[in-house]
Amino acid sequence: MIELIIDLDNGETYINNYNKNKLSESLYNYILDEIKGFSIKDKIRLKVFANYELTNDEKKNFVEMIKSNFSADIQEEHIMSKFLYLKSFLLIIIGIVGILLAYLLGNYNIGVIEELFLIIGWVGIWEGIYIILFDEFAKKIKVKRYKQLVDAEIVFETN
Repeated sequence: MIELIIDLDNGETYINNYNKNKLSESLYNYILDEIKGFSIKDKIRLKVFANYELTNDEKKNFVEMIKSNFSADIQEEHIMSKFLYLKSFLLIIIGIVGILLAYLLGNYNIGVIEELFLIIGWVGIWEGIYIILFDEFAKKIKVKRYKQLVDAEIVFETN
């Protein structure tokens, strides 16, 4: 289990300056930085130490902020994944069309243009497959990290 300690000096340190329903950027980045390098299969426990007495409403609000912020990140990653799949599909189609054009132009002995379409075709196919194999893999790991944080156990303690 990954145990992450969060020290709160006052009630304003974890709240975003522009949206009171979101985590502060510094706390958000701190949480993400601290879980780097750990297994995505581990469970996370956030131990929140406060220098003041947190009310039940403040505790509930903190938990909701953690869960809603990282849930929104999961939704955003899913939207980006759909876009990446569309982009890779289009690149593969462009690649296939490029190779077909190179093949058809090969019958007319137009060397430079044929080679240009052949290069465009192979690059399109390569980029499309690269997106599917590598970019999407990194996004899946990110989503699993966010799910770890959504499912994290949050414990409050007073200093």
